[in-house]
Amino acid sequence: MNKLQEISSAPDYNAAASSFSKIIMAAFFVSYVYMVITSSGDPDGWVGPTLFLIVGLFVSSILISMPFFLLKRLLPRVSILVTIVSFIVIFIITKYLFLWLLV
Repeated sequence: MNKLQEISSAPDYNAAASSFSKIIMAAFFVSYVYMVITSSGDPDGWVGPTLFLIVGLFVSSILISMPFFLLKRLLPRVSILVTIVSFIVIFIITKYLFLWLLV
């Protein structure tokens, strides 16, 4: 059995992955609120930012949290560092996508 199969067959895999996904979604939400407050705003109203929030929560839960969660499990000695890096990545991605798409 390879390492990824061992990780996914662990008894606490679902609960731990769900927990980490919720943490990343919360980090996305905080970075989103920060960008809404600090950016110059969207002249088209709240439709764009609302869609950005809804899609961003879904995408951050899958495309960002899952690779970082697997990396945490593959490298348990540096799991705190991986978590910090995941927060930094989510903030950077949110900032630049928000600015690119909405401002």
